Amino acid sequence: MIPIPLPVQLPVDMPHQCVLQAAMDYQVSPAILYAIRTKEGGKVGVSSAINTNNTRDHNQTQINDKWMNTFYKQEGIHPQLLASDACLGIRATAYIIRYEINRVGDFWRGVGNYHSRTQEKNKNYLKDIYPLSMQYEQILRRNGWIK
Repeated sequence: MIPIPLPVQLPVDMPHQCVLQAAMDYQVSPAILYAIRTKEGGKVGVSSAINTNNTRDHNQTQINDKWMNTFYKQEGIHPQLLASDACLGIRATAYIIRYEINRVGDFWRGVGNYHSRTQEKNKNYLKDIYPLSMQYEQILRRNGWIK
């Protein structure tokens, strides 16, 4: 696993007000949203290569096709719009995290489920997400955006 450098500032491709609003609406720390964006490393409007399970990931937080289809069927949000809109992608990510936390009843397991519900993949994902989220939390606190 390639180590991810710890951030010194917030990612510029995630509109800060969108992150704060999504975090508040879905009761997810904005630091977690920034950490997932950094770990996933996607770009707005760009899809990944085909995954091993024959799906693709989209937007800066790499939302999987399975979730894209769920948002389309349940909310009428077209996958192309979700893939190309930074704020909508952030909201979708916050929704997925909240859904997973509620589903399993455990904060960190729910966060790890954003990547995979497989225990080993979940734990490996969290090894990167946790320190990233702590660093982003410090940045957010230092700038007065969270208490």
